[in-house]
Amino acid sequence: MIIDMHTHSSPWSVDGVQTVPELIEELEHRGVDGAALTDHFDFNSVSEDGRRWIFNINEYYQENKRFCKYPSMLTSSDKPGILLGIEISFSRNHVLQTQEIINNEQLDTIILSVHDYKGIDPVVDAKDLCIGKISDIYRKIIDEIAFSMSIFPKANVCGHYDFFSRYIPINNPKMYYKYAPESFDNLFSILIRNQQALEINTGTIAAFVNNLGMPVETSMPDPEIISRYREMGGNIITIASDAHCTKDCARYFPETMHWLKLQGIDKLSWMEKREWHWYSVSAK
Repeated sequence: MIIDMHTHSSPWSVDGVQTVPELIEELEHRGVDGAALTDHFDFNSVSEDGRRWIFNINEYYQENKRFCKYPSMLTSSDKPGILLGIEISFSRNHVLQTQEIINNEQLDTIILSVHDYKGIDPVVDAKDLCIGKISDIYRKIIDEIAFSMSIFPKANVCGHYDFFSRYIPINNPKMYYKYAPESFDNLFSILIRNQQALEINTGTIAAFVNNLGMPVETSMPDPEIISRYREMGGNIITIASDAHCTKDCARYFPETMHWLKLQGIDKLSWMEKREWHWYSVSAK
């Protein structure tokens, strides 16, 4: 079984290109057993054409519930299972609104992500982050991620902890445990206490390969990050493509699952009805 726990769709995500039926067709074509719809909900973002990155969650549920099918109930003849979730961009100015979304029982899973730091969006302003040592930059970002997960203990997944490394304009922007060991340990202790997942997001791997020409094996996460998380008792890991279009569905999943096996990871997780499930790591 393979479950892609982080995907985006049109029209719900402003930057989403694929429709849900297109996503389902592509998942089936690739032999992926299921995916979570986790469309963007970002209080602070506005697109160039004036659209806000938020939507009516009840409408989202009503429109997409017809596609939903729990992976735990699939039979061999079923199409891929579809879970309904959301990716919330952390905002210190919208704590109550964020908590209200997290409490919405219509959603199977909640990803909480940090997409900007002190108002700096790395997608458009990455150079503004590059003041001082890279280790100091990443330490502050990991601290912010840890803070976000601590104040929302019912959020389920820590989204792409290495998101900023996709955009930092230096020769080797990869995030390493050695840059911020105390900060990583604090983050891991929070995730473990709250039973929140550590997400392995292959969008970062794709960014290193496509934008920097790094080999796939070099683009994998720092093994020490995975090793330390497991050493501290962490056992909830999700794999996620962060796909916004069909060609990115389950991207680099076989390679990443093979790499995870080499790190001693034999089970990955998915969430439905806010409960964790596990499946054996395989590479189809």
